[in-house]
Amino acid sequence: MGCGEVKMNVSYNGLLTRSFLYISFIFLIFGTIQAIYSGEAGVFMFMAPMIIVPLVFAGVTRLWSGKLTILSVLFFIIGMVFIFGMMGPSSIKMLLDPSEFGGFMMASTVIYGSFIALITGIQAFRYRNTATPVIAPKIYTTTVAVFQFVPIAILAVSALYFTSTSDVTNNQKETNTVLSIDNFVFTNANPISASKGIVVENNEVFVPHHFTVDELGIDILITAQREIFVDLSNYEKGEYKITCSLEGHEDMDGTLKLI
Repeated sequence: MGCGEVKMNVSYNGLLTRSFLYISFIFLIFGTIQAIYSGEAGVFMFMAPMIIVPLVFAGVTRLWSGKLTILSVLFFIIGMVFIFGMMGPSSIKMLLDPSEFGGFMMASTVIYGSFIALITGIQAFRYRNTATPVIAPKIYTTTVAVFQFVPIAILAVSALYFTSTSDVTNNQKETNTVLSIDNFVFTNANPISASKGIVVENNEVFVPHHFTVDELGIDILITAQREIFVDLSNYEKGEYKITCSLEGHEDMDGTLKLI
């Protein structure tokens, strides 16, 4: 093997271990960025299961070789239950929409990672009784690499695109009230006054939010690092409750005062 040649001889068991480590690594990075941005280490409490559980499976796979690789099937089931149980049917939408940075990363990591672990685990289990580890074909290792890194590449490109463009004009921002969302809080909505319209900006790194005013029938998605303009000129004056309709965001609220 030459100096510049990359070693591709990886066993199915090795690929399975890497699949688990991939999931853990992505969630570790995701949690670290969120914690640094928000200044609250508590974000890791939510991420902890998806960091620790894959590490445990990686250790089991590494230590006991193919004999316990059937655990990958169990991990696949756990991953699916987690992603669909916590996010519900919206996880499918998140998987197909890179503009929802946080949801896309979580859904793609768990679903793609668990799928790879399942398929690789089945192969490793098939060859569990061989005297020497069975090397996975190069096409297989390449496919696994693509499945793992394509979502990250899509996320990076979409992040560059969505954070460099805006649907709000300079005039709208200069002539209307701006409502900011930071760290799961409507920061200046106690109350916030507006007349003809309001600009809502989501300053979260990854997390999408909704600008929801049930009394007015308003429920608009704002992806991370984006801002929108909401036309309020056709609504009656008064005070209305602002919330975020996304599951798990129930504590977000504020008051909109139309004048």
